[in-house]
Amino acid sequence: MSQPRFSAVAAAGFAAFLNIYAIQALLPTLCEFFHSSRASVGLTISATTLAVALFSPLAGLVGSWIGRRQKVLLAMVGLVFCGLGAALAPTLNAMIAWRFAQGMFLPLLSSAIMTWIGEDSEPRSVGRVMSVYVAWTSVGGVCGRLTAGILGYHFGWRAAMVVLALLTGAAAAVLLAKLPDRPASSDARGISPLHMLRLLSSKRWRNALLGGFCTLFGVVGVFSYITYHLAAAPFSLSPDRLSLLFLVYLMATVVTPAAGKLFEVYGYSRSLRYASLLGFAGILLTLSLQMPVVLLGLGLCAASAFISQSCLSGYVSSLAGEQRSLGLGLYLSAYYLGGCAAGFVPAWAYAAGGWTACAALFGAVYLTLATAVAARLR
Repeated sequence: MSQPRFSAVAAAGFAAFLNIYAIQALLPTLCEFFHSSRASVGLTISATTLAVALFSPLAGLVGSWIGRRQKVLLAMVGLVFCGLGAALAPTLNAMIAWRFAQGMFLPLLSSAIMTWIGEDSEPRSVGRVMSVYVAWTSVGGVCGRLTAGILGYHFGWRAAMVVLALLTGAAAAVLLAKLPDRPASSDARGISPLHMLRLLSSKRWRNALLGGFCTLFGVVGVFSYITYHLAAAPFSLSPDRLSLLFLVYLMATVVTPAAGKLFEVYGYSRSLRYASLLGFAGILLTLSLQMPVVLLGLGLCAASAFISQSCLSGYVSSLAGEQRSLGLGLYLSAYYLGGCAAGFVPAWAYAAGGWTACAALFGAVYLTLATAVAARLR
């Protein structure tokens, strides 16, 4: 991969996850500021991921109307504008609305980049190139959470979100400077509901969509609700220290590109199984009362999620064929529906049995990935 192409893939991955989950580090703070419940504040995450899920199948269609660079420009301008709107929101409901609007623009960015990778990469190298993109989503996720947590603690959550919007603009400048243009996605013309039904009628596709749902549900749920667990006794971590938890994502940044090479050797099925079992082991470690052990467990969960995402993205890209934009849109829809559900479903488990009940829920998700999904990933 040439240097310009690497820069574009890295900038796109960074921007894709910079904003969407940065607010995880602020959840306890927002509960106090808006005097709202965990489930209500969790909607600031669910709203964004729900919008991504709803609009992902439509993102490929935009490629038939505008070129690649125009598509990315529209996405980045929308992300910056809505990020500033969320920072200035006077009420929780207004913030949720701005976060939903922000999520509408994310599929344009993700589908453009993932389609580009699938179109311009050699078939055997798709998984490796996708791993670079996914690794940089982890860098963006770490940067977003650290920015939100540290700046939010010292200067307030509004200032933190303004800085996030400015960082998004900087990533947009790098991406647009390096991204090669293309008039329109070659497979976006002529897409109809019939094409979507054909894909959904395939067992292989339905299995891949289930895998995407479980992958994001696991990592978003773990890192959202572990903050409540660690903010309470006996850990009693402050918001700025909670934000440091997300440094464990850097483990995924190191592991994921290396894992991309393993897909070529061991295939997607075995790779997904091993990655999911890694996440299951991580969940067990988070039950410890020793902070270093909990951090190790979170690191394993992060690495598991990003390896699984690289694996499934590469598999879906190779499976989609001529309908690559539509197929990737459907996969992203299922993927982010998992993230949407993770914003509020674990709240019921947490209310019933604290972090132990949440860990049981996430453990079941990882085992589903390791067994039912991985076994059918052929």
